[in-house]
Amino acid sequence: MADKKVTNIKLLVVEDDDVNRKIMDYQLRNYYNVDFAKEGNEAIDLFLHNYYHLILLDINLGAGMNGVEVMKKIRKSDKGKSVPVIAITAYANFGDRQIFQSEGFDDYILKPYHSDDLLKSIMGLLNEF
Repeated sequence: MADKKVTNIKLLVVEDDDVNRKIMDYQLRNYYNVDFAKEGNEAIDLFLHNYYHLILLDINLGAGMNGVEVMKKIRKSDKGKSVPVIAITAYANFGDRQIFQSEGFDDYILKPYHSDDLLKSIMGLLNEF
């Protein structure tokens, strides 16, 4: 995959699991500037006070809001209407991709995923090819 760090591109990763956050940090830190949120309210606060080019959003965030609820609150803000949001989920039922996209997500990545697939999805939405 890409060998350059795109330092001007900032991502928000919303993931409640410590291990998954560490894995995503390892996969992304050489390419992007990344902020992490552990839960929905933290994600919304970070989003409203910062500029992000793209959001990676876990669907099952444990207690509190789920990823769909977080995405809908982000989409209600003016800047949230145009920021790509990728659903990261272990939900693998037939039709889930279409359901998440109909909810407003721009892409859907199934856990466990390969880091190249994650980077390709991000790069595709950011038109980095």
